[in-house]
Amino acid sequence: MDQAEFDRKYPRRRCAFKGGAEFRYRYAKNAGSDKTIVLLVGTVGISDVFAEHFDLLARSFSVLTFDYPMELKTCKDLVNGIAMLLNVLGIKKAWLCGQSLGGFLAQIMAHRHPLYVDGLILSNTASLNEDMDPKAREYLLSMAAKQRTNRALVGLLPMDLVKKKMFSIAKSVADGYTEEQLKRSEMISSVMYAQLDRAYLRHMLGLLTDLPSYRGMRSRDFEFLKGRVLLLLSPDDTMFSAPCAQSLIDMMPQPEVDRSFFGGHMAIFLDPKRYAKKVADFISSR
Repeated sequence: MDQAEFDRKYPRRRCAFKGGAEFRYRYAKNAGSDKTIVLLVGTVGISDVFAEHFDLLARSFSVLTFDYPMELKTCKDLVNGIAMLLNVLGIKKAWLCGQSLGGFLAQIMAHRHPLYVDGLILSNTASLNEDMDPKAREYLLSMAAKQRTNRALVGLLPMDLVKKKMFSIAKSVADGYTEEQLKRSEMISSVMYAQLDRAYLRHMLGLLTDLPSYRGMRSRDFEFLKGRVLLLLSPDDTMFSAPCAQSLIDMMPQPEVDRSFFGGHMAIFLDPKRYAKKVADFISSR
């Protein structure tokens, strides 16, 4: 599905809250389903990379996705804003499908606003487990510190150079992709390249650096989701270390763990049909 078709079929809407925060969102309400899916995108923060996933899932469920308002500068403020948006749209409960940073946001949302959360589907992300392995903790703290440096550099370097650097890295991990996977990777990169600007990228990096503030989560905080957590952890994802992935598994109550999605950190974007089917089957069985 190209961008023009996505815009026609699911027009972008706006919802502003007191204080100036404005969500730019897409919402497909499915009258035949009582379940809602919220797609939470990762670090780049461009929700339109979920276009095909959104369309496929909207055939069976109500689906919501959005960019992250720049006025909401911390993860806490962002998830509070998401709760307000769900309330405005009349969504009482939702399945949170978070990829990378979106997976962390889903956990924070479940921790702070459990009444809104029906279940979690987390892909290629890690945890904020208080009892995580020391190696995992060190890795995440180091990653957050690195993003502080990157945020400063983004404020100084020409944006064209920043984008070229970002997408040259993305291209380098595409070795071994099939022709179809490479085509999808290039399509997603073009969407991000067209929509991403300096201010928004710095905002997203700011959210990443804020993550260590929420490391106090424990297994008991997620007991209410027992049997309602699906973890899609690609074995060839190099963004998070093995101890990071294990800390997430350890924190979640009886999660179903699927390690069959290959393609690196962005693996779920390379086969939207398979992702949508896996998500739909898991939710429908609960």
